Amino acid sequence: MGVLLSKPNTDKVFDDGESEKIAYAACSMQGWRTTMEDAHAAELDIDGKKSAFFGVYDGHAGTDVAIYSSRFLHKNLLKSPLLKQGQIEAALKEAFLKTDSDLLTSEGMSECEAIRREIARRDEDEDEEDEDGSIHVTDSGSTAVTCLILDRVIYCANAGDSRAVLCRNGTAVDLSEDHKPTNAVERTRIENANGFVEDKRVNGTLAVARAMGDFSFKADKQLPPEEQQVTCNPEIKKFPMQEGDEFIIMACDGIWDVVSSQQCVDLIREKLNGGKSLRETLSDLFDHCLSPHPSANEGLGCDNMTAIIVKFK
Repeated sequence: MGVLLSKPNTDKVFDDGESEKIAYAACSMQGWRTTMEDAHAAELDIDGKKSAFFGVYDGHAGTDVAIYSSRFLHKNLLKSPLLKQGQIEAALKEAFLKTDSDLLTSEGMSECEAIRREIARRDEDEDEEDEDGSIHVTDSGSTAVTCLILDRVIYCANAGDSRAVLCRNGTAVDLSEDHKPTNAVERTRIENANGFVEDKRVNGTLAVARAMGDFSFKADKQLPPEEQQVTCNPEIKKFPMQEGDEFIIMACDGIWDVVSSQQCVDLIREKLNGGKSLRETLSDLFDHCLSPHPSANEGLGCDNMTAIIVKFK
């Protein structure tokens, strides 16, 4: 669980917006953790055709990969020729792989260094900066769950254990699957890449099997990105929208550790039907999931929390 604060930081940071067909709100809260390592992206129109993009990025061992991904993944998607050709799933995969590989370029490393310095200035923690000012490959990683809403089709691309859930006529429909190291598919890939799963973690240390960054788990030069111990290769699912589709909830595992998909959908529906705004609903969700004390609930509810509700009009 790591080092925690003596009391949680319950300040909530909100972001919201709306278009003709969609309203959204995003919220982040540091909670019991000593730092905030999440990021998100919300774009109501990425292509001039009212195509919307949303992403939740749950960082670990630092914030820079999560912030970098939130800034560049959807831009790489938009630049993909595959997107213009209508090959949506292929374009999403390409965007994930490119964003990850760009972290290893001099430009990517410089951007991550700038992010680290930006965070250090914000937190007034100069120890977070490299003392010699050197630029190096990041040590951090981040999950990435994204939803592209294009022509009344939801394309969910996911790498990691953040999750997207659709509320359809009150029923929770998982748009993504959690990529835990203990999953059969993930364990097979890890072991084929000469890794192992111990204490439900990759090589006994990393709790997710797919992520951006985490390059110490992607060091086998003989293997393609899709076959590394930890891969950023996203699992992509396509969901044509139907009558009765109410909203999407996207959140990091700090939420899903505490509530199931259906419990989360039920809570959100209750709040919205009771007249609460999207912001108020997210605030109530976070309060519900926050642990009253680190020793309670086996430590669940002590993580950073970030979530987006995308509501269909």
